[in-house]
Amino acid sequence: MNERFSVEDSVVLVTGGNRGIGRTIAREFAAAGARGVTVTSRSEEELEETVELIEEAGSEGLAMAGDVRDADRLAEIRDATVDEWGRLDVMINNAAGSFGADPLELSKNGFGTLTDINLDSVFEGCRLAAEHFVERGGGTIINVSSMAVKGYPLAVHYAASKAGVETLTKSLAMAWEDDDIRVNCIRPGWVNTPGIRQQYGVDAGDASDRSDTARPVGQPEEIADLALFLASEASSFINGEVITAQGTPQGSLRELENV
Repeated sequence: MNERFSVEDSVVLVTGGNRGIGRTIAREFAAAGARGVTVTSRSEEELEETVELIEEAGSEGLAMAGDVRDADRLAEIRDATVDEWGRLDVMINNAAGSFGADPLELSKNGFGTLTDINLDSVFEGCRLAAEHFVERGGGTIINVSSMAVKGYPLAVHYAASKAGVETLTKSLAMAWEDDDIRVNCIRPGWVNTPGIRQQYGVDAGDASDRSDTARPVGQPEEIADLALFLASEASSFINGEVITAQGTPQGSLRELENV
């Protein structure tokens, strides 16, 4: 393999690493030769399960339970990662929350809860990582957005927060480019995760053949593959970009009914 595509010996921190896309990203970095992978979420039990997968893949894992809205705790998690492996190379801000609500029934508190989780914490994760990256001469940040930015009538708060993540990505990439810090964003389409199964009753399962482009639901591994690329030197000329990963360009909730 071209060495520029390698993430071997890298140290990675993944928020929301307890399940779904975050867990898969953590596992795939381990399988690709990462030196160490820290995962964080509020569920300590699920984090330990992720660490088992990381170690089975041949890497070292660190489970650090915490709420990403707690800036002090997030700083502790970053510091623990650096203490464990001597540095941090890749910060992946994946943690997010969601719930459906009619806009007329959505309270200010409900709106603010999601922006705290989905946007404010992403900024704090970026800032804390960048503090370390400035000291060590560079690093990579990958944020995770959502196709909801195109409009989502029953979750306007979720859509707005994810749109904010995309603009934040572009702005921070410009702010930190002279420090050799790259900031990019992945915008996943519908992905076969516990969240989509619970909220929409959709399970693509093994039927989601990666050779079939025209499918509305992808697999978490396909998002992880993109994260691996964005963390590698092969993407060195990509900064401040939002990259969409979807099979069917017109993917929608209606198409999920046929999965």
